[in-house]
Amino acid sequence: MKYDILLGFKRYLQDNLNPNTAKTYYSAVKKVFNNCNISSMGDVPESYILDQLEHFRTKNEVSAAKNGLKHLAKYDSSLKLPDDAAFKTIKKRNYVKSKGKIVNFDTMMKKTNACRDPRMRYAYRLAAVSGLRVSELAALDPGDIIFQSDGRLKIHVRHGKGGKEGWVTCLKDDYLYEHLKHHIETLQPNERLFYDESYMRKYAWEHGMEMHDFRRAFAVLQKRELLQDGCKAKDADKIVLEEINPDQLSDCNLKVVRDNDPIALKNEDASIEKKHDKWYKVTYTVNASALKEEGTYRIITSSKDTAKHTSSNDMSKKKASISFGVDTTKPNILISNIEGGKVYAQDGRTATVLVKDNLLLQSAKVYVNDNLIKEYDEKVPEKIDIPLDQKDEAQSIHVIVKDAAGNESEITMDNIYVTTNLWIRFIHSVPAMATAGGVSLAVILAAVIVLRKRIKAKPSVEDDEK
Repeated sequence: MKYDILLGFKRYLQDNLNPNTAKTYYSAVKKVFNNCNISSMGDVPESYILDQLEHFRTKNEVSAAKNGLKHLAKYDSSLKLPDDAAFKTIKKRNYVKSKGKIVNFDTMMKKTNACRDPRMRYAYRLAAVSGLRVSELAALDPGDIIFQSDGRLKIHVRHGKGGKEGWVTCLKDDYLYEHLKHHIETLQPNERLFYDESYMRKYAWEHGMEMHDFRRAFAVLQKRELLQDGCKAKDADKIVLEEINPDQLSDCNLKVVRDNDPIALKNEDASIEKKHDKWYKVTYTVNASALKEEGTYRIITSSKDTAKHTSSNDMSKKKASISFGVDTTKPNILISNIEGGKVYAQDGRTATVLVKDNLLLQSAKVYVNDNLIKEYDEKVPEKIDIPLDQKDEAQSIHVIVKDAAGNESEITMDNIYVTTNLWIRFIHSVPAMATAGGVSLAVILAAVIVLRKRIKAKPSVEDDEK
């Protein structure tokens, strides 16, 4: 097709949507018309659009194309789109998400704190405690940040995903609260709060980070904070909230947010039930089917009464916000500096146990030769040294670790020999035994060969008589 047809549409999107959304919608629409040889949008048959969307790979791509096409129809009224019923017939593919990239949170935060540019340091720390996307960070103005009396930051996101607007309450960061406040106070009129999106991405890449790592970091921080506050959940079950009001309630809404992103709830995932006795009661239910994936969840309800007063459980004055973490991943355990089935010719050796959890470690027990030698509650170090004394017998190490959500892992290492006893070392050393066996076999073979040669060389009686 003639791509100049879409150039005006591209500018239209840029003028009406935030840059990221405009770019996403334009790319999706451009993909729809990739192989379409037309001179006018009025020439595009509805069947062609539906056929093209059938070849899109993911739900997100189909959704972006559909929304982009609706904007295109507003921009160019000659385009005739399929109706909503036709759009719903498109088979959207579900792909299983991978576990995703594993980010070493502590290393990343060390790199962040080592940034020489304070403006960049504040931007990255804000990303880690808010979960904001880089485009949302770049669009912030000083007036979008509220410094609350409880020591937390509240952010007004004017250009969120899909052009949506909203508020985000950050996790607590005393350093950021103090230094960002001073940074804003020293800004010149019309000076940007942070840098633009491309430069923040480039700077992060040059320092061994990715901007999306900070959203991952936010999920880890938020889960840790919830678990430390006593919100522990291995597998989430049904969540039920009730709202009671003397006046009739209307416009009742229920929203579930995971790791700062709203979940698209299905009928089987949640329900809202209204009852009236002496008072008006609304029951909000979120079923386990909506809480399957690991993450940090928030349940948000809202309603209006007959006086048009809006009420929401996430209002600060309500103090009824529901937040919790779902964690089904077991801690990782690794024993290093020693191996099972091996002999160490020493009068003592230290093994090292490395433990790691995606959220928060709760307890650990270390046994040597079935004797408990170390035990930790709550404050579990990620590195534990285990001294092994010299013994003329096999030793063992057994470690049990539990995280704050109750997930448990254990590891055992057997047949460890730490001794200076030559005989013990000899009989339990595989190479030594193999060498000894090889030497013995060689001696026996040599003896057999020599004996056979002697027998062969000895003259017989018949030969003597002849």
